Amino acid sequence: MLAVALLFALAASGIGFYWAKQRESQPYRAVWESTAAYIRKAEAEDILSISVTLRHLEPYLLINRSGQLWLDSIQEPLDTFMSAAALSCFTPLYASQTLTDDPDAYRHHLDDFGLADPAALLEVEYSDGERLSIWVGDEAPDTGQRYMLISEDHRLYLCQSQMADAFVFDYRLFLAVDQPRPSSERIDRVTVYDAAGGMCFEYRAADAREISGGAEADDARFNLLHPVCYPVDAEAFKPVLTALDNFVLGPRQAEDTPENRMALGFGVTEYVLSVHETAGFERALSPDGAVTRETRGERTLVIEVGAVTGDISRYVAVGGYIYKINNFQLSFVYGLDPYSTLLRKPFDIPVEDVRAFEHGQDRYTLLRETQQYAPDEGFPVMKVYKNGVPDDGEAFDARFRSLADVTVSGRLPEDFVPDGVTDKYVITAGSETREVTLAEYDSLHDAVGINGIYVFYIIKGGLTF
Repeated sequence: MLAVALLFALAASGIGFYWAKQRESQPYRAVWESTAAYIRKAEAEDILSISVTLRHLEPYLLINRSGQLWLDSIQEPLDTFMSAAALSCFTPLYASQTLTDDPDAYRHHLDDFGLADPAALLEVEYSDGERLSIWVGDEAPDTGQRYMLISEDHRLYLCQSQMADAFVFDYRLFLAVDQPRPSSERIDRVTVYDAAGGMCFEYRAADAREISGGAEADDARFNLLHPVCYPVDAEAFKPVLTALDNFVLGPRQAEDTPENRMALGFGVTEYVLSVHETAGFERALSPDGAVTRETRGERTLVIEVGAVTGDISRYVAVGGYIYKINNFQLSFVYGLDPYSTLLRKPFDIPVEDVRAFEHGQDRYTLLRETQQYAPDEGFPVMKVYKNGVPDDGEAFDARFRSLADVTVSGRLPEDFVPDGVTDKYVITAGSETREVTLAEYDSLHDAVGINGIYVFYIIKGGLTF
């Protein structure tokens, strides 16, 4: 029994020693003593200024002008929402917890709380002449809150994370940004130029974007005009439209002047992106959440794109200002192979859009009408005429759909020149006329041309109607 008791005693002392060492190895943490505290009651108009000093970023000064905060250094108002969020931190100045009112309990452990070099030092001037300094430290474990000290106050507090969230970032993020908001529903031309002004590639809507009524982006058919004039695959081009739909300017850095460009390391433009939008309608949300349509005028959005800044950002110049953007937003500008977007199905046209079709000596004309089975109800009917004589519409539909599924086999050499045409198809669909031709390439393959441009080849016998 004595041995067992001795064993328990040794185990207990070992556990106690272990926890003591663990406690010694962890940063000092004070014990919570009380609940929330209102430190300084105030209204927004009582706050004259807020001076902000940050751990790793430039300091800045905010001036209150009639309830709206302005950046003193550049004399511009803050984004309205961000201004209200910053003022709300002091109306009232509030602590969510009081950790201790004994300064001896923490003054030698400021590093443990991130208060020796605080995340933010906020110096607030009030209209009654009072000035308060507020040190905002690190996050307290498992709380989502931060340690805080107030001048002329000996207590250690916890504050809500908003006290840091409203101030701890590059001050340029405060500036309201007039977002360009390009819309794929109205885009009809996308052009990219290199630093020397040479055209890298250009896309244009094949049907001039007949969108006065607000067409869907997926309905648009685009052609590549440079470096080669050729139809574009809608799915392959969709990421370009999606990137433009989601394009967002980051923080405004400065006015677009030669001096500011050099100061920001944006001395040379790497690419110029030009996006043309037609006049038309655009969907928008009203304040009550209803979907409305807004009229938009024709415009050309020009974005000068600088080189990558060393991280995942780039500088861009738009409308007289320089901004930062995420490097991945416009990756198609500096990473796109235009040939990868070209149409690989020569007959990729919905049969419902076909109005006429020619092959060899045969010309097919397609007419569509509504077959009525009740005064106000009906269904579409397609009638096909072959060389002016009624033909089997279902047979034509099946044969054309089989053509539409055919995919090219590979890409021709850039210096390929056809030696005569061996077969030809002509499709008229809406305002578009597409001529698909075949020419001899080698013993196993035919070159495929669209409107006289040969980019791909196909296995011999791959196209039959």
